[in-house]
Amino acid sequence: MQTDAHPDDEDNALLAMVGEGQGVRTTLVTATRGDGGQNEIGPELSQALGVLRTEELLAVHRFDGAEQYFTRAVDFGYSFSVEESIQKWGHDEIVGDYVRHIRAIRPDVIVGFLCGGEGGGQHHQASARLTLEAFTAAADPNKYPEQIQAGLHPWQAMRVFCTDVSAFMPNPPPSTADLLRVDVSGFDPLLGRTYAELGLEARSMHKCQGTSQLL
Repeated sequence: MQTDAHPDDEDNALLAMVGEGQGVRTTLVTATRGDGGQNEIGPELSQALGVLRTEELLAVHRFDGAEQYFTRAVDFGYSFSVEESIQKWGHDEIVGDYVRHIRAIRPDVIVGFLCGGEGGGQHHQASARLTLEAFTAAADPNKYPEQIQAGLHPWQAMRVFCTDVSAFMPNPPPSTADLLRVDVSGFDPLLGRTYAELGLEARSMHKCQGTSQLL
């Protein structure tokens, strides 16, 4: 199970390698639908942009094979503060959404995006922080007991990893999560391409983000 903040934050090559290459069930939980972003191909903004980016994300998964889920967080635009992002999203609500997905999907491994660092929009680090909280809370039957009453069961994933923050800032601070480094350059003879190439083809579906030229 991978988590991130917006459509286009996901690691498509990793999803393709694990899902298409290794036959493992892969899921993506995206905090927002990206409705606070920009549009390079048309006039749609706000809620209409959220619909467009959702459909593009579903098109992405026709290549990388992941299942798609969302939280109820609203993309309010660029933020320089993790605290602001969490406050506007609603801390308990979004942790609860992540916990619900963890308990329903029951993943062995969870991968968060940008656990730490100060580079880029802070929605990324906010979603990672809430993911780390949910990793622990999902195993505690006293957390979000209404989910237990509705039929879900506590679930403890075995590991939680994070993608690399070094591309966004030098000398990133230490994180409580493990750092995920995966080689996606392997060639898959059945797919006829490397997982990195398949990931780029998947990513090119985020057309309103200007990614079509990746092909």
